[in-house]
Amino acid sequence: MNQILATNNGEGNDNKKQNEIEENFNGGYDFNEYEENNSMFNDYSNKQKKPFNSKKIIIIFAALILIFGIAIIAVFAGSGKKNNEPEVLIAAPKIKIEEDGDNVKIIITTEGMLSKVTYYWDKNDINESNVSGSKYEEIISIPNGKNTLYVKAEDSTGQIAETSKKFDRDFDEKEPIIKTEDQGNGLIKITATDETSMAYITYRWEDEEEETRVEPEMEGDTSIETIVDASRGKYKIYITAVDTSGNIATDNPSIQGALNPTIQVKRNGRKLKVKISHDNGFKKIEVYFNGEITTYDEESEDYDENLTLYEETYMLQEGENEIAILATSLEWDEQHQEYTQKSYYGTTTYEPMDE
Repeated sequence: MNQILATNNGEGNDNKKQNEIEENFNGGYDFNEYEENNSMFNDYSNKQKKPFNSKKIIIIFAALILIFGIAIIAVFAGSGKKNNEPEVLIAAPKIKIEEDGDNVKIIITTEGMLSKVTYYWDKNDINESNVSGSKYEEIISIPNGKNTLYVKAEDSTGQIAETSKKFDRDFDEKEPIIKTEDQGNGLIKITATDETSMAYITYRWEDEEEETRVEPEMEGDTSIETIVDASRGKYKIYITAVDTSGNIATDNPSIQGALNPTIQVKRNGRKLKVKISHDNGFKKIEVYFNGEITTYDEESEDYDENLTLYEETYMLQEGENEIAILATSLEWDEQHQEYTQKSYYGTTTYEPMDE
């Protein structure tokens, strides 16, 4: 009974409220007044009608996916470290090209193992070698002229290193030329020549222990000359010539140390004095003076085989005077297979006013 009464009372109130709304509506309802009187209703209604915020949901969902992905990567990375060996990084081979005089030295090193080395000069044949170990060295000669050396190295992991170096060489490959000449009077001239420049020469006789060294007068000279006293008899002389490029030439000729006569011709006013000497004496002396020949030999009345100094004075005539002398000693020259000789030729002009 109580429940029925409560229900009926509720329905009566609702009907009454409905009737009021309809009367207000029909009589001109003031919505502003209604909204103010019913602010609690409006607040509730606004809260119920607030739009749905989907952007926040998307951000939260994306963050969850990111966290999940990081977790998966960490799991796989951890399992990879456990199952696989750690990666070892090895640097590529290192190549050095060092000049060593007339040669070049190739040095290749690596932290691992080498497998192949290749090198060549410009368009020349390629040298390729299969190698092993962590170091490789090779010495090769530098060709003459302008050339570039190319070097390539590969290790067992397939890493490759390459380099090149230019060389400009003008090698003097020719040896000096040695020449010996008999200058007479027991003197020997040694000459050494080279197409570029000479450094020095040395010489010694076979009965001597020490060498005599002779250098050029000026730097860059292409020849060196020296006069050497030769002892009587047959001796061998050892000669060495070195140019500035280091090329060496040697010679060891046998020299007959025979003494040639000496000749001196001096003018004193109208007189022309001639002196000829040799310590072994003379076999023959011939003097040609202004068309006349004077001979001194074994057929001469005053010939003396022990005579070591021959002297003669000639009177100059007015005008030009000409003299020629050939002196032959009694010393046998084994090298030339003859007696030693010395010759002389000269002219002079005489005027009476010169006195």
